[in-house]
Amino acid sequence: MSTNCEIRFDNNPNGTFTSGQMLTGKVILNLSEKKKVRSIYLKIEGVAKCSWVVTKGAGNRRRTITYSGKEDYLNQTTYLMGSASGGQLEIAAGITTFSFACMLPEALPSSFEGKYGHIRYSCKVVLDRPLKSDKEFRTSFSVIKSEDLNAISMLAMPTKSEIVRYFYCCCIRSKPFFMSVSIPFSGYVPGQKVDLTIFINNQSNVNIDGTKVSLERNTQYISQNPRKKVRSELLTVKEVYGTGMLKSASGELKISLVIPPLSPTNLNYSRVMTTCYQIRVLAKASGAHKNPHLTIPIRIGSIPLRAALPLPHFNAILNTSMTTQATAPPMAVQDLPPPSYEEAVSIRPEMGGEDADVSIFNPRYPVWNFSPAPSAPLATESAPETSFKVPLN
Repeated sequence: MSTNCEIRFDNNPNGTFTSGQMLTGKVILNLSEKKKVRSIYLKIEGVAKCSWVVTKGAGNRRRTITYSGKEDYLNQTTYLMGSASGGQLEIAAGITTFSFACMLPEALPSSFEGKYGHIRYSCKVVLDRPLKSDKEFRTSFSVIKSEDLNAISMLAMPTKSEIVRYFYCCCIRSKPFFMSVSIPFSGYVPGQKVDLTIFINNQSNVNIDGTKVSLERNTQYISQNPRKKVRSELLTVKEVYGTGMLKSASGELKISLVIPPLSPTNLNYSRVMTTCYQIRVLAKASGAHKNPHLTIPIRIGSIPLRAALPLPHFNAILNTSMTTQATAPPMAVQDLPPPSYEEAVSIRPEMGGEDADVSIFNPRYPVWNFSPAPSAPLATESAPETSFKVPLN
């Protein structure tokens, strides 16, 4: 009496694809007894949705407004058996296999899960049964927008940010606190280290107890109904800690932060949401003083910068890029392995309603293994990521 259906992707058990890639697979239908259907069809869908609720007023004037937005990227229907207007067909008991294929458009944005929205891709098999409700089987897959960081030349240039701050006590201003942060380039891929050089000249009378480096993701959700409205979400995805600096002292700190599995920067591929990243460096001042901080924007892509690696390593990475299937064997160049595909940290959306039938899906993103280290090292070796840890609020 049971009906089972499995959707398998060819040579791609992780279900991770790049935009512009051919998606192929099989639908394996297993029936314990013969069934009558009008048709069996496969829908391959890609959609972005956002939603949040705003409450205004109080008492009798209290009201809630639901802001929402939606954008379709992919909607392909393939009839595996029968048609929408056809008569009844009978499927024999046992296993029946159907093949399918779909060319993914180049402009597809990457899969994404956020607090107030998502970009999701899925395959759904529907058994259109006469005089009965349809039976559906769904599986999700990840799409990564191919982003070659080398296409933006300025990403290979060193980036620097600096601040000057003063501390106050009883309206008396201290001598200046100066902090500068530099990184060798501003384009990175997951699995790659961001090597930060932090210079502090603390001429004030306040000790700096420690430093904190955070990788932050800034997402903007853009509604269409009842009108256009933007909601921002700033999320810290990773933190590392470093030593501080005594008062009336100066010195240089080295901190490294490894980029975790994250979707590429998305500023141009969706009208419903945008995503960008930045590095925040905070100096923890002792006492009740305000903590000085600065930010440096970075871009996350899927193909690393040539400037980040010696040429043999770059060629190896490029040859094993995601333009091949996820299980393709690595090219035999420097024995550099292809990327692993790791799940992002899931954030449970505040959404429901028509999305209730779609389970929350953790997209998988490529994480590059940069070992062995490049033969041409950076200017100075970075200190351990947790050389000195203090609680920073």
